[in-house]
Amino acid sequence: MNYNRYSIEWQDRLNPYLNAVQGRTWEDTVRYFHFYDEQRAKNENLVILSEGVWMEIDVLFSNSKKLRKIRGITKDDVYYDGDYKGIYNCLGLGSLSHVFRIDEHKIDLNDVPPNKRQDELLAFIKDNTGITDERLPPVPKGILKI
Repeated sequence: MNYNRYSIEWQDRLNPYLNAVQGRTWEDTVRYFHFYDEQRAKNENLVILSEGVWMEIDVLFSNSKKLRKIRGITKDDVYYDGDYKGIYNCLGLGSLSHVFRIDEHKIDLNDVPPNKRQDELLAFIKDNTGITDERLPPVPKGILKI
């Protein structure tokens, strides 16, 4: 985790999660949801991030929020970078119709058309963490982004 990327308050909230024992890994998530099947991954428009991203997610129909480490995003769902024993033990969120936060930044996908939610969430993650889609090639050194 790049500690220069986030506020001290955000890092303090993540500390219990960072010290927790991971029960299942991203590879377990891939096997459980059959993401190794290229056709299924294509049908779901699976995007795998270059590393997991800790996000706070509003729980639908309640005032509660949960912290989850996101690694995969499809057109309809968010998948976690494994699970953490004693903290959470599920591998996916179930939808993109939530409010997502990273540090003091947030995006409400409830008001975004369903066909745009995945792109909006990926852009939000990139803008606030620098973490991108693994499908994107790295920019070669010496080439200036405009």
